[in-house]
Amino acid sequence: MEDEDLSVTFKRDQFEELMAPLFKQFEEFFTRFQDRLTKLNLTFSSIELVGGSVRIPKLQDTIMNVFKVTEIKKTLLFDECIAQGATIQSATVSPFMSVNSTKLKD
Repeated sequence: MEDEDLSVTFKRDQFEELMAPLFKQFEEFFTRFQDRLTKLNLTFSSIELVGGSVRIPKLQDTIMNVFKVTEIKKTLLFDECIAQGATIQSATVSPFMSVNSTKLKD
């Protein structure tokens, strides 16, 4: 079987138009989450993006609009922290590992 590479180029406005329904779903999810925080009387001091979301300006704009923040932090090694979190979660549910409870501090 011969392999063929596929290459497609999008401009940002084309991508955002194509993904508009998905961005709308994200906005609705974030709005419900914000409402839940308000009902539980919870607050936050900052928002940190990790993973591929740091590369999508439209998603960042949606988050800033819903949560009414002027800045979103991207200070973590965004791809590595996803792997570390998955590793910790896997170890937590494994019957062969013991994980100490941890707390994150700024």
